[in-house]
Amino acid sequence: MNKRLRNHFLLNVFWWGNLIFIWMTIASPDYKHEHFNYEHTHSFRMSFSILITFVLATLNTVAEWRWNMKGFRNKISFRKKLIILFIQQLVFTMFAAFVLYVLVRFVAQLEVADDFRTFIQRFKVIKFWMFAGVAAYALEMVKAIDQKLGPGNLWKMVKGEFREPKEMERIFMFLDLKSATTLAERLGNIKYSQLLQDCFHDVSVVQKYGAEVFQYVGDEVVLVWKKKTGVTSFNCIEAYFAFMERLNSKSEYYMDKFGVVPFFKAGIHIGKVVLAEVGEIKREIAYHGDTINTASRIQGKCNEFDQQLIVSEDLVQEFKQEQTEIKYEFTNLGIVTLKGKDKEVKILGVERV
Repeated sequence: MNKRLRNHFLLNVFWWGNLIFIWMTIASPDYKHEHFNYEHTHSFRMSFSILITFVLATLNTVAEWRWNMKGFRNKISFRKKLIILFIQQLVFTMFAAFVLYVLVRFVAQLEVADDFRTFIQRFKVIKFWMFAGVAAYALEMVKAIDQKLGPGNLWKMVKGEFREPKEMERIFMFLDLKSATTLAERLGNIKYSQLLQDCFHDVSVVQKYGAEVFQYVGDEVVLVWKKKTGVTSFNCIEAYFAFMERLNSKSEYYMDKFGVVPFFKAGIHIGKVVLAEVGEIKREIAYHGDTINTASRIQGKCNEFDQQLIVSEDLVQEFKQEQTEIKYEFTNLGIVTLKGKDKEVKILGVERV
């Protein structure tokens, strides 16, 4: 289970757990257990609430995973998505109600649930459907905000972690679409925008390598890693080649739709940056620092040196300290002066061994 899927599962557990426990406490009837002679109390409700929570959380997480696998969320409007979510919750809550019914009959041998229809009426399942639909909408809004800010950053903002600027070490990658101006002129605005949409959807493969999307700027994508995550197993470099392989694997699709297979150049650098929450009208979590500018300028050298991926010497030194098997060939491109910077930087081209 990748990090994003795990986070969404935990969010589903938290959301549905609270919802179901409240509903079970308010709506479910009291009755006695024939064999153990105790009343259906808080602990009894709690056990069934936990069980149904995990049923619904698992179903919703699996459904979300399938949606993402097919790119379904990017192909429909948010309004249609909410309609589908409502229908999805009807199906899932009915299934959960059936599971609960079977377990209650099996464990407690209840007289109150003579049949499934009576059980639904006693537990007010139809009203719960409507309640669950509204709750699913609210949960989708929370997920949309979390996705906008970056996985896990919503909770950090709620806790106020970004109110005061914090300095940290990060790895930045700038991905830039090759021949973007030519493509834009040839395809036209709408078609070119659709090309970027598809490319930026496919860049999601980098999540497997611990990358977070910092921002989209025109035809560029800016990725960021924590130092340890990006350096371990060459994750920041692996992510680039994984993205290229994803585009190449869909070459037939891109050729049929756009008449071109997109290609991205990239530059990577590591260094100190400051992370802070900024803005009043529109709030964002932003990185500031020379490291970002340097990574961007390094990417700008790809055409000059005819390289697809260029990294800084600082990053290569971090790889050497890991003392892991070298998977790539680093070509010394020399010490260069980057645009708008006085300090010279040693850069290296990267190719697979």
